[in-house]
Amino acid sequence: MTQNPREEVLNGLAVADPNSAAGELDAVRIVVDATASQAALALSLVNLLARLIPNIELLVDTATEIVTPIFGRGSLKTLALSTVDSVRPHNAQVPRRSLKIVIGTTKTDADLYVSSSSWSLRLSRNPHKPLTGIGPATVAASALAAAEVIRLVVPELAGRRLRNELFEWNLLDYRCDVLPQEPSLTRVTAVCFGAGSVGSSIIYSLLLGGGAGDLVVVDPDRVTSRNLVRYPAMFAGATGAKTEWLERLSTGTPLHVLGARMTAAEFVQSSDPIQLAIAAVDTAEARREVGDALAKQTLNAGVAADQFHVSRHGFADGLACVYCGYVDVGHAKDAAAIYADMTGLAVHRTAQLLDGAGLTVADIDQLIASGSIGLEERDEFLGARLVDVGRQRLYSQVIPRGDLEQRPMAAPYVSALAGAILAAEMQKGDSKSHWLKRRIDVDCSGFPTGFQSKPPQDRSGNCLCASPFRVDAYKRMWLST
Repeated sequence: MTQNPREEVLNGLAVADPNSAAGELDAVRIVVDATASQAALALSLVNLLARLIPNIELLVDTATEIVTPIFGRGSLKTLALSTVDSVRPHNAQVPRRSLKIVIGTTKTDADLYVSSSSWSLRLSRNPHKPLTGIGPATVAASALAAAEVIRLVVPELAGRRLRNELFEWNLLDYRCDVLPQEPSLTRVTAVCFGAGSVGSSIIYSLLLGGGAGDLVVVDPDRVTSRNLVRYPAMFAGATGAKTEWLERLSTGTPLHVLGARMTAAEFVQSSDPIQLAIAAVDTAEARREVGDALAKQTLNAGVAADQFHVSRHGFADGLACVYCGYVDVGHAKDAAAIYADMTGLAVHRTAQLLDGAGLTVADIDQLIASGSIGLEERDEFLGARLVDVGRQRLYSQVIPRGDLEQRPMAAPYVSALAGAILAAEMQKGDSKSHWLKRRIDVDCSGFPTGFQSKPPQDRSGNCLCASPFRVDAYKRMWLST
């Protein structure tokens, strides 16, 4: 049987007793006091917290109607209430304690102060001079604030808490300070492979941060209710293909999203050359397929529990391409055998499912018989991917015999922050001086450090970037004069 999705998140955060931690979250009241000028930041913070904490209240000094992408039209307080009702766990208790968060003002007597501009953000335990504006830092600020709140509510969580210091960070050069001058946001033109927790969070960040442009989203899967706790852009009642859902979210905004309901391999085979690709996928094979697109530049994200990395890649340039770090993850036959062990399905069938086939009624019957899913989940997983079932089972006690990238479920604020960094990189355009210097690693049990690294190119000869054919093709497309 699978676990409750919120408990899976807590388990991923290394909570020894998820039930006890969930009780702490159920018994706290979070009060968010915000100005209308920081409406997007306030609503994003309420949204991220409400997926884990049922008692959330927004204080605001105006009833003026606003229109905010993702959240819709209405007063700020009304939009916050509808958000909480849509996504919160339904096991609130009478609060035993309260925490207050102030956004965009210098009011006193709060536990946390948060503000952001287009590219920069501030967090502190004492009042600070608020930043103003919207951009990729909007969602980043809400994500870091949500992580700090969860650490305050669940004492057993490891990690660094804010003390009396002011934390500052920006998403232009990733240094721990604010920018004296901030460049304008560049229009987006990209193809995003994957519409899961990270892929959808890119669109979430772009929409809330005033992003504009054209984004193609490639994903064959559909929305399921289990995604509610970890997809910041998803609300109760979302249905259908993920690509269609994201198209609907962006309707009427300056960001034009075009969905392609297919696998990465299918899209790459039929597409024109891609200037900027985003690998927001969850398997090594899918990253290989994205790498085969030979995009001029590729952004990649890898998420595990409360940690993630975002990286920028060229191809065969002496530094890692998007697939270099995944060459030794394992072979498809090994994966098929492991999934067969877990589920009771035949190895040949798990191989078909790992190649992209959807779960049939017969598959579902076997998964129920083996205890991989519950009877009540029959409709939810029909037509879904085997890796989605595998992820839930692995979180629930099964230890994999190999690295299949089935890592603990990430909290919604982790996905949101990864999406914000990817959105930031997408909105830097051709200004290479501001591009990510290859890779940044973030641990959401604390705060970003600003450190960037440059992983070298794989030298095993097994990566895509070791193929003379691909190297020549890349050079012809992008490096010829």
